[in-house]
Amino acid sequence: MRGALVALSTALVILGASILPFLTPAYVRFEQDRTGAAAFTGYTTAQLDEVTGWLLGDLVLWQGGFDRTLDGSPVLKQPEIEHMLDVRRVFTGLYALAAAGLIVLVVVFLKARRRDGARGAEAVAATWRAVARGAAGLA
Repeated sequence: MRGALVALSTALVILGASILPFLTPAYVRFEQDRTGAAAFTGYTTAQLDEVTGWLLGDLVLWQGGFDRTLDGSPVLKQPEIEHMLDVRRVFTGLYALAAAGLIVLVVVFLKARRRDGARGAEAVAATWRAVARGAAGLA
């Protein structure tokens, strides 16, 4: 049972961590340049950076409700706002699970390391094997 919990926790932590780089302004900027987003949005590069910062802040940091305006015009329409609120709920759930998984891993490793002698070494080794199974299962 403990091995399965460690494996699942490992998969959740890796999944959560692997998404984070894609939610950075630098990566979004790279993709916007690659796809020519400024041309089809009608925003200048500076405006696009500003809007992107707002949207990422609202999505990842809960800074607002996706209802920002730029030069008096809404950035997103109501159906888009509703969609982004749904996306934020999904991300929140994922990151809550990943945080719980991280806590499980820390607790299990701390308990394994507290055991004495050969039992402790075997407990740590068994935990690492479960981590490997979780990572392999995710892959």
